[in-house]
Amino acid sequence: MKKLNELTILCAIEACTIIFSPYNAEPDVWPSHLGVQRVIARFRKMPEFEQNKKMTNQESFTRQRLNKEEGHLRKLHKENLYKEMTIVMYQCFIGEMMITHLSMLDLNDLGSLLNQKTREIERRLQYLRKKRISFKP
Repeated sequence: MKKLNELTILCAIEACTIIFSPYNAEPDVWPSHLGVQRVIARFRKMPEFEQNKKMTNQESFTRQRLNKEEGHLRKLHKENLYKEMTIVMYQCFIGEMMITHLSMLDLNDLGSLLNQKTREIERRLQYLRKKRISFKP
């Protein structure tokens, strides 16, 4: 309840809480019974659209969180694949690995990485050429 009090002060908002417990017959309320009734009455006077605008339940919260974590997982998977293929590329360059030992999926990933590295090198070369031209006396 202390944190909610701090939140209402810091954000200049009205809030209330009702906590039901299996150990108490009466719920714990904050700031008071009258304060809770005032906040709920104000909430109910709002249009339904406004009431539901930022409302969430456990299921929707969990779904949002799961989607966020799945996106993060996809990003990590992509980063790991990039690092893994970079290692494979360098192993092939120095002769520690033969591309004939790679699966078709790995060959496709390696080809994509090589294309990306080639584009990066071409961009860098263009930048250096432009820089060299601009510094000619």
